[in-house]
Amino acid sequence: DYQYNDFNRTPAIRFHDNDFVMHNETVPLEISRGCIFNCSYCDYYLNGKSFGDYTKSLEAVRTTMMHNYERYGVTRYIITDDTLNDSLDKAYFMRDLRNSLPFDLEYCASMRIESFTKYPEMAQIYMESGMRAVNFGIETFNKRAGQQVGKGFGERAKDALEQLYSVWQGEVAISCNFILGLPFDTKEMM
Repeated sequence: DYQYNDFNRTPAIRFHDNDFVMHNETVPLEISRGCIFNCSYCDYYLNGKSFGDYTKSLEAVRTTMMHNYERYGVTRYIITDDTLNDSLDKAYFMRDLRNSLPFDLEYCASMRIESFTKYPEMAQIYMESGMRAVNFGIETFNKRAGQQVGKGFGERAKDALEQLYSVWQGEVAISCNFILGLPFDTKEMM
């Protein structure tokens, strides 16, 4: 069990020459750790966190990105957070981050589609922040099966996807994950 108590205060995690980062490579970056959601199939010990828990400061993330840019020409990232869009505050954080950088930040991340329905303005803010690809863990369109695993959005996810597609108009690539064989799923649904 590895406890890291300085996550919020760490000024930067830097790549070194022996990491073999290539010029202009896309690299991973963790901005926050844990998830505010409590999906029933997930037992990650940082589930149910509050916004801001285990979240790096904007300056810490910016310092890391500037080091990577100045040393390796890195401008593209895979954000490894469990759920980047856990709040509207995080969307503004990402836009403020991009606006503070001397280069055009581009990144991909995993997100919850329900958050875009709760905060419709989030779609535009994330696109402005440099998001170029997103992965949604929709799990199922079957509302009853989704409720069994804490994902009861169901068919509404289809409407949300169409809305996001109309806002992003090809500027953001969308991929989705599904779980087949959940309780109440039928062979016809799969």
